[in-house]
Amino acid sequence: MKGISKSTLLVIWESNKKSWITMNIFQNWFTEHFCPSVKRYCESKQLEPKGLLLIDNAPSHPTQLSDLATCISVEVVFLPPNTTSLIQPMDQGVISNFKAYYLRRTFRQLIDKTDGEGKQSIRDFWKNYNIIDAVENIQLSWNEVTEKCLKGVWKNVWPDLSKDADSTTRVDVNEIVELANKAGLDNINTQDIEELLQVPIGESLSNDDLKELVEQQVHKDDEFSVSEDEEQKELATNFLKTSLTTIVDIMDQFIQNDSNFDRSSKARRSVMDAMSCYQQLLTERNRKRQTTLDDFLTKKQKVSNEEEPSSSQT
Repeated sequence: MKGISKSTLLVIWESNKKSWITMNIFQNWFTEHFCPSVKRYCESKQLEPKGLLLIDNAPSHPTQLSDLATCISVEVVFLPPNTTSLIQPMDQGVISNFKAYYLRRTFRQLIDKTDGEGKQSIRDFWKNYNIIDAVENIQLSWNEVTEKCLKGVWKNVWPDLSKDADSTTRVDVNEIVELANKAGLDNINTQDIEELLQVPIGESLSNDDLKELVEQQVHKDDEFSVSEDEEQKELATNFLKTSLTTIVDIMDQFIQNDSNFDRSSKARRSVMDAMSCYQQLLTERNRKRQTTLDDFLTKKQKVSNEEEPSSSQT
């Protein structure tokens, strides 16, 4: 994660020593992410700017959320105690679907990186599997959760919305087991996967845990904090230029060596479209560099003219 701007990650990045969501973290998510997202959605659909948030009575959920000054009116409703697993929409299929997609994607990567001669071992794969890999897999797996699923999970609290939807559709557990077995994890069976998919995201906190959670909100742990002030990676202009040239050359090689022109040309267009943000960055830098050079030459010429001796006639 070092050198990467946390604001550019594909997820909302927060950290805590105990992997808990604190009141401060949740309140920041509510005001800085949830409310603006709801506002943008309402505007895009030309709906009245207001929202509803259903949450359980977890210690990290502030009770005064509805009183906060936000960019949109949001009513916050707390679910009755001991009913979360029965009616909370996220627990009716969203979380288990997401986890299934994440498992499938990760096991596929494990097979791709370890299956065959000269490839790394399973131990090395997990050793090299880092936070950036996890963040990317989280984002891609979440994108696989369908609109049909998101509607279907409301069946216990809003039946009319979900009557034509289905929250149970997800990756076949047998497919995940097959991938795990192919990767060398022979002891994994369908029961193991089912149990993993049904494990609650959060766990009950003891009195000591609650006390520590409160203390952490007063004394933040700097060791686990994330700062945008740390030095960020910088894409060098020469690196951009060389890399883009190399990519163009490689894609040209596919055009020249693949007898299926439709396939190779589509691949080239896709790659170049994906790299257009870097091409634009290089173009902007070259333009800025040219502007700076022109300004320098203009100033130099002006100084030179001012230093020339004037000729006077007698």
